[in-house]
This record gives sequence, structure tokens and C-alpha cells, in this order.
Amino acid sequence: MALGPGWTPPQGARALVGAILGGDLRSGPAVAGTLVEREPGVLVFWFHNEGRATAVDLRFLYRDEDGGVVRREIGNLAPGASSSERLDHAPAEPFEALWVCRVRHGHLRVWAYDGRVSRLRRRDIADGDIFGAVYG
Repeated sequence: MALGPGWTPPQGARALVGAILGGDLRSGPAVAGTLVEREPGVLVFWFHNEGRATAVDLRFLYRDEDGGVVRREIGNLAPGASSSERLDHAPAEPFEALWVCRVRHGHLRVWAYDGRVSRLRRRDIADGDIFGAVYG
């Protein structure tokens, strides 16, 4: 059986099988985040879990205008669910934010506002160290 014209290289076949069987990113949580200003001066950050698994112990981190890291506990976010969090502290310019949850074996999955996604094997990492690992 051929899926397309010509021959498929081995790495393409592995990628196709991984996508069909639900690779790591498809089977886990995939939390998207958006910063919204509904009213002048009122900033709200919206989360939506587009993945197939619950985002366990989801927390939101952003840098305020004084350079400190503000932490907000969101909790668990089920697949297809949304949540929002109001920013009480004025954010830094440019806006730097992360949202983090636990995945398999207690590892952490980290999403950055600039679109990067990373995985950290350490479970006991401090919020400032997470920012340092992502934003350098």
C-alpha cells in the first residue's frame, strides 16, 4: 500500500506513525495562552487546554515591571477547558510570561508567551530558575 507518490523515507514514516498513534505532544496537555485587554488598564490572561490530557497543577508566571516574578496558581485544566487570570501587577515591557504544568513522571512542561514549548526534568525547580532556563 502506498500513501503517496514515490517512496517515503524512514524518518517520514516514523513521523507519520507517531502522529497517527498520538505522539507525546498530542496525548498530553497543550495549553495555549493569550493576553487580552478588555478594558483600558485591565489585563486578563486566558488559558485553553487544546490537548488530550489534563494540565495538572497549572501555574502562570510573568515578570512585573519591577523585574520580579509573579506567580498565580491556576490548578488543573481539563482537555477542552478554559480559564482566565487577571494581572494585578503591571507587566514588564516586553511581556514575558510562562505557564507550567506537571506531565508524566512529574516532569514539567513549560509554554512561553513567545511560542516556545519546553520540557524540564527537574520537579523542584524555582520559578526564577524556570524563567532563566527559558528566557536566559
